[in-house]
Amino acid sequence: MARDVAAASGLQQIDVPVVTLDEICRKEGRWPDIVKVDAEGIDLDVLQGATTLFGKTDVFLVECGVCAFSLPNSVAEVCSFMANHSYRLFDITHLNVSPRTGLLWLVEAVFVRETSAVWDRLGGY
Repeated sequence: MARDVAAASGLQQIDVPVVTLDEICRKEGRWPDIVKVDAEGIDLDVLQGATTLFGKTDVFLVECGVCAFSLPNSVAEVCSFMANHSYRLFDITHLNVSPRTGLLWLVEAVFVRETSAVWDRLGGY
């Protein structure tokens, strides 16, 4: 459908290969300390292609929908997915508010590995 809309608008289409983060890390033979995912609503798909990074990568920044109900990467779904891979919500670094409704639309959430030493260094409130 999007291809037809783009063609009707005279926009050029090109096919690009899709490569998972797992494939990139395997090829490079190394894993990043931090991963930022901003995949326009398919962030969970990206994370599912990054399973070899879990336990090696300390920090993931992931875009999550709040009132963007059409997106599958809701805060609840992403938090559940990350918890199942031993990561906990650490911080919210960005709030995206809908200019039309004034509602919180998206957030960028920071997840840190449960075994990270950062949790021990937090101290109290």
